[in-house]
Amino acid sequence: MCDMTAVETHARAVAQAGNAGEGGAIYALLRFISDPAVRDWYILGCFALMLAPIAVLTLWYHSNIGKTEGGRRLMERQNQSRINPRGGLNDASRSAREAASMAGDIDEGAYGTEARSMQRKVYWAAGLWALANIAAFGLIIWADEVNRMPG
Repeated sequence: MCDMTAVETHARAVAQAGNAGEGGAIYALLRFISDPAVRDWYILGCFALMLAPIAVLTLWYHSNIGKTEGGRRLMERQNQSRINPRGGLNDASRSAREAASMAGDIDEGAYGTEARSMQRKVYWAAGLWALANIAAFGLIIWADEVNRMPG
């Protein structure tokens, strides 16, 4: 059996003593997450976190944006600006410019206050979703690094 690192020794001591101490709770959590039985479920949860909120956000957005006149005009503009996915970099560049133009128009209120409010909610939700993914996947990467056996 390989020698345990100082961090592993500390985490084991904290877990056995039941006292978190300075930084102990974090290392106990990292040790727990690195347990093979827990790790697989944790990673499955991470992938659910990666997919489910964006799917729900997409469904919410598309079911509500068309309820206003401005939202219907926005969706019509979006449908007219679709590109061929195999069109290459020029089409991708044109699509990015059109998306930025639409976002600017929404922010300026060209499609009404409801569309602007929805856009801001989507930005906040997507930002929080990205931070949650960074934290969740970062924790498992950190746990793997902390609990890696030397050699």
